[in-house]
Order: sequence, then C-alpha cells, then structure tokens
Amino acid sequence: LRLGSSYLSHDIQGRVLRLDSFSKLLAPGFRLGWITASPHFIARYRQHAYAASQWGSSLSMKMLAAILASWGPSGFERAVLQLQGAYKMRRDTALAAAQEHLADVASWESPQWLVLCSGAGCAGIVPVEPLSEEPRVGGA
Repeated sequence: LRLGSSYLSHDIQGRVLRLDSFSKLLAPGFRLGWITASPHFIARYRQHAYAASQWGSSLSMKMLAAILASWGPSGFERAVLQLQGAYKMRRDTALAAAQEHLADVASWESPQWLVLCSGAGCAGIVPVEPLSEEPRVGGA
C-alpha cells in the first residue's frame, strides 16, 4: 500500500492516537476498528477496554476475517482506492454545487496548510499535501 502521512507521523511525544473503523471502508454500522498509538497508551487503553467494553460482535469479526481473507492485501487496496475515488467524486460534486449556488454569499478555499492550535506552545502550522487526482491509501 502507498501510505500517506497522518497526524500520528508527526507525534514525537506519544500523545497522538489514531482511531480507524471498517464502517467507512466496508459498510455503515460495521462497528469494528482499531487504534494506533504509543505502546504505553495502548497498554492503558487495553486495561480500560477490558473493564468497560463489551468488545465487538463475533459475527462481525468472522465476516471481516472472511472478507479480508478472500480479498487479500491487493484486493483490500483496490477496494480502498475505489472508495477513495467515490469520496473524491462526492467532494467534487459538493464543491461544484457550492460554487454554483453559494458563490454570491460565501467563499472558501481548498486548504494547503492546517493550523493545529493557536497560542503559546502551539505546534504551528503543518503542510497538508493537496489532494491529487489519484487517490492514496492513508496510513500512520
């Protein structure tokens, strides 16, 4: 997979956690996901989840395992790239509609920079890669 950067890749103090879900990749309501974070945070999260979580649905877990096994890594990448293409088309349609119907009452820009915070101790701004014509699979 060609992986893009995420906030997690900028974390040097172990304070960033990333939550992902298969509900955006497979189907709405498919409530299985994963967390990526520092080992210390994962250990603490596991302790909390053991006491506070009812874990995931066994049926959903078996379905996910079967889907991923049948697709394999290249099939999973194809599915993600296809989904990214669909989301890009939705984005482009929404931007075109906004331009057509809202241009006289609102303005907007596609961001090139993202402000993470403001004030003392702020990390400042982080460059954000412009969306390319070819979708990429995001990663840590």
